[in-house]
Amino acid sequence: MGILTFHRALNYGAVLQAYALQCCLKGMGAECDVIDYRCDFLERGYGALHLGTGSPRDIVSGMAHAPERIMKHRRFREFRDAHLRLSDAAYTREIVADADELYDLFVTGSDQVWNPDLTGDDLTFYLDFCDGRKRISYAASLGKSGSLEEYDKLYLERLSEYRAISVREEDSKNHLAALLQRDVEWVLDPVFLLRSAEWASLAAGPSMNRPYILVYCLHEKALYGYAEQLRTASGLHVVYVPESMKTWIKGSRVASPSVVELLGLIKHAEFVLTDSFHVLAFSIIFRRSFKVQLKGRLHGLNSRVTSLLTALGLEEQVIRQGDCQEMEFSTVAFEAAGPLLEEMVEESLSFLRAALGTRTTQ
Repeated sequence: MGILTFHRALNYGAVLQAYALQCCLKGMGAECDVIDYRCDFLERGYGALHLGTGSPRDIVSGMAHAPERIMKHRRFREFRDAHLRLSDAAYTREIVADADELYDLFVTGSDQVWNPDLTGDDLTFYLDFCDGRKRISYAASLGKSGSLEEYDKLYLERLSEYRAISVREEDSKNHLAALLQRDVEWVLDPVFLLRSAEWASLAAGPSMNRPYILVYCLHEKALYGYAEQLRTASGLHVVYVPESMKTWIKGSRVASPSVVELLGLIKHAEFVLTDSFHVLAFSIIFRRSFKVQLKGRLHGLNSRVTSLLTALGLEEQVIRQGDCQEMEFSTVAFEAAGPLLEEMVEESLSFLRAALGTRTTQ
């Protein structure tokens, strides 16, 4: 079996969901590789020297960031080498059809594999190089909400023959089921399919020697203001993973942690503030109290957050755009959410079992 996903992205959630799906499938008895696929459009944005528009300002900024990005590339490569079983061959769009001869089933997902803004309309992520009976999606994401109709023709052409389809957002499920006139399942991101103890054994975050609030910010800089409110109210130290070299706030700065170090930072935090879906996911897995900021400009990504938290009864942990709330330190009641999550995990595993049938080898 071959898994096609964003395993080469310089993104913590991308590599962790790839690891989780491979581990889960292996636990079901399947022999599977992560297809070492190279999407030029996707990888262009993760280059060690990222010059943006090419303006003098962007060139200077890109060169200043290069050492940190080189270190981050190395740390992600080390994680892939140590924890992912990759295909023997590396594939491009021109030769990916060669993989069809080696695998009897392909799974695409999770992550935003069906978001053309990220893939540059690369049809490989729709598994167009193999027979429809060999195609399964697991927790594939469209990466958008509210404007799905724009791509209906593409979805009809590329998804109709899939053996089984599951997606990560409820609105995507409803839209595709109506469009394709077939069953489409809403399932959990693969990171939830592994137990907390399995993730804890992988985590290796730096020791802070005191209780702390973790701030992980991708886009929404209002989180830094909320962190200061929490620090003042609770007296806890602040540890933050900055979104930019220019970001400096009061606390301990951890720039470009390794994949396993980020897991450790989440696992040992007293409270987590984030706008990242996967940092939110691991906060839930490790039962860390949290608040999650919804996106402003990238509001199409909010559906995966709201779908999950609504299902778990944790909507109150959301910070919505325009909120002027005073941030208070409070614990999250996971007692009620825990059984709901277990039920969702079992439903997600049931989808995979049904999609795989009795097969156990490549």
